[in-house]
Parts: sequence; C-alpha cells; structure tokens
Amino acid sequence: MVNGKPPCTPNEIDTLRIDGSYPSGHSAYGFGWGLILASVAPDRTDAVIRRGIDFGDSRQVCNVHWPSDVEQGRVLAAAVFARLQAESEFRSDLETARKEVAAARASGVAAPATCPR
Repeated sequence: MVNGKPPCTPNEIDTLRIDGSYPSGHSAYGFGWGLILASVAPDRTDAVIRRGIDFGDSRQVCNVHWPSDVEQGRVLAAAVFARLQAESEFRSDLETARKEVAAARASGVAAPATCPR
C-alpha cells in the first residue's frame, strides 16, 4: 500500500491498509505445506518446495507484502515444522500419509496431469 501501486486483490485494499504485513501468513502456509508434502513424498521435494516458495513470492507480485515479510513467513513455517517434529501425533500423521501415498502409487493411481513430475 505504501508504494501506491494496486494489489492483485483490489477488494482487500481497506484490510491491507490496516492489517500488518509482517510476517506473511500466506508465505508461511505455502512454505509450511511444501515442507510437509516434501516429507510425505521426498521424491517430489524440489517441486513442492518450489511451489511453496512461489506461493509466498506471489504475495510480492500481488503488491501485498514486502520481501522481508515473505522471507520471515518462510522462517516461521520452518520453525513451526521443526517444532512439530517433537509431536508424536504429527509424526504418526506424516507416517500415515507416507503409507497412503505409497499405496496409491503401488496401485497404479496416476497423478493428475497438472501435478509436477
């Protein structure tokens, strides 16, 4: 809002004027999901981490966050992900997800055409 350029979401201008931008929640969500999905499907790490990074970068492109907001969103996601490793329920859920993905792959279920390979 400070640079006077329009955001991608003009219907959110009033909220953006009063809502803090630091850190970027969208960047945290995107990168956090990238970390989780990379744990579930390590062979897709590059693609899912790249997508998580791109999700945060889109916030800069859309003129709703500064680069530091986006970067600190990623730092926040990494810290939360690291902390979750200490939770047995989270680790159990990750293992369940890994098994589900492995079973789907073993059964021949094809990934959607839009899924990066």
